[in-house]
Amino acid sequence: MLAGIVAFARTPLGRNVLAGMAVILLLLSIYGAGQHKGAEHVRKADAKALVKAKADVSAHEATAAGISSRASQNLATTRQANRVRTVTLIKRIPYALPVGSDCPLPRDAVSVWNAAAAGPDAGVSAAPGGPDKTASGIRLSDALNNAVENFEIAYDWRAEALTWRQWYADQSSAWTKK
Repeated sequence: MLAGIVAFARTPLGRNVLAGMAVILLLLSIYGAGQHKGAEHVRKADAKALVKAKADVSAHEATAAGISSRASQNLATTRQANRVRTVTLIKRIPYALPVGSDCPLPRDAVSVWNAAAAGPDAGVSAAPGGPDKTASGIRLSDALNNAVENFEIAYDWRAEALTWRQWYADQSSAWTKK
């Protein structure tokens, strides 16, 4: 069989066929080498892009953590200031009332207070049988103390809402920067 191939290769047609096959093999090997080199180039580019993306995400996460930390610190500072103010005001209550005026509130006043504290969904009920001016057992100083503490809670909630709003704006800005 090998002798037949050698004899064919010595003919003009055989030489042309072998030369054509050699050219095809050469072109295929060049093509394969190019494909391999191109694929390697793409792999390297993808690896560089992945490293850059991970670095970008890490930087964004660090920024986001800093924003969250600052928001927590600011809220804690505001709440502490609110607490100090509340304690100071509560200490002033006995001195803010004239001597002898720390009397029990009327029951109707307490019912109005309770209706207001129950919130807008509770409605307001009419006093049955007319006004009840009898003493409730709740002193004016206790009501003032309660009001001051309620204001502290309201200002804490306000601070929390404003902090969350600012946190969202800061986070949104940090993650949308290019």
